[in-house]
Amino acid sequence: MAAKGDRGRCDQIASALTRRVEQCEYCGTHVPFGELHTSHYVSRTISWTRTHLPNLVSACPSCHFKVGSRPDIHYRWFVYLRGEEVEREIHQRTLWTDKFKWAEERERLEQLAVAALSEPLSPQAEVGVRRVIRKRSLNR
Repeated sequence: MAAKGDRGRCDQIASALTRRVEQCEYCGTHVPFGELHTSHYVSRTISWTRTHLPNLVSACPSCHFKVGSRPDIHYRWFVYLRGEEVEREIHQRTLWTDKFKWAEERERLEQLAVAALSEPLSPQAEVGVRRVIRKRSLNR
């Protein structure tokens, strides 16, 4: 079930930002924007890491299934991609107890999405990023 409100918007924007590379970060295969998955290293249930971009990996459906069903493989691949320091930092975030402010996170991610439009993007990725920005202006 999709999240609603600011949390749902944060999910959409973080996913678009992650998938804009149009490549599976695990196997390197080119995958169109709309077919890529957003894989979370630490579960989406933890607010402090749910939309934290270093916690998110663009994955083809096959790799997403493989790492999702094998935590040992997921850990090794994640450390290979992001490094041990990032992995430790993400786990530190799981211990934070302050209330997570979804409205502030939405604003931060929206700014990143606008900045992403200055990067070279495929037409499909550009449409995906523009779509989440357009929703921002419609929801205000």
